[in-house]
Amino acid sequence: MTLILSLLLSFAVPTAHADAKPNATVKGAKMSKAQQRKQSKANAREMELLQRSAELYWEGVRWNDTEKSANFIENSAARLEFQAWLDTENADHKLIDVKIIGVSVQSIDDKDSPFSRTAIIKVASEGYTMPEQVLKKTIKAQEWYRTSTGWWLRWTPPELTPTP
Repeated sequence: MTLILSLLLSFAVPTAHADAKPNATVKGAKMSKAQQRKQSKANAREMELLQRSAELYWEGVRWNDTEKSANFIENSAARLEFQAWLDTENADHKLIDVKIIGVSVQSIDDKDSPFSRTAIIKVASEGYTMPEQVLKKTIKAQEWYRTSTGWWLRWTPPELTPTP
């Protein structure tokens, strides 16, 4: 009887080890799914933050609040130049409506990069210029980038046209 019991136990032990491997694989898959959910939530939060940043930027542009819009320019020297440029642009151009119509985000895997993500935002706007007051609809694409401090608009000062 003892012999039969030991034989049964010897067969049962390898089977138990064989079952442990699939359980470990299932646990690994569950962890992977949990990590995927966590990553998905993080991506959704990033998209919300980007969307809100772009909305605040365009709200400032629409209502001629250059300081509000300039808060999304990372470099402080460029921020002042941006405010002056936007004041000039808004002097004869009035926006009636602005809508974000598309957002495309890409992660940057390069550890040496100061950016963790970049984005292209497409914006549809309606406005007119003074004194013509002819309604014009435009679609613009903007580049944004993400650093550890937030989302920033990539803005390059327009080149000054040389006077003859």
